[in-house]
Amino acid sequence: MKRLAIAILFTCLVLGPTLVCAQQGKIRIIADQDSAGPEGTNFLSLLMLLHAPQVDLLGITTVSGDQWVEPATVFALWATEITGRTDVPVIKGAEQPLVNTQREQEGRRKRRGRRPVVIPK
Repeated sequence: MKRLAIAILFTCLVLGPTLVCAQQGKIRIIADQDSAGPEGTNFLSLLMLLHAPQVDLLGITTVSGDQWVEPATVFALWATEITGRTDVPVIKGAEQPLVNTQREQEGRRKRRGRRPVVIPK
């Protein structure tokens, strides 16, 4: 009887979290980013979200940030294409920063030494 109780406890501890996760389903996410970041980290995180089996990526919205919205949108579309996830919608967001003008933003980039991002062909 003691062995049965230990076996049941062990089974609950091992399988319990798995069953709970299976019942909850996928994690729903909307990615909102500029697809740039240092060394392309935002783009890489987008690729991971597109490949993650436990994630239900509802959509990707792009904004101006470390790069302008046009190349950000192109990168997001490219990410969906190379991962075979063209079912995920990509929506272009704010073209201009909400706080700084485009001129101020470009001046800040020059002072900090950031180069413009090249769009892949």
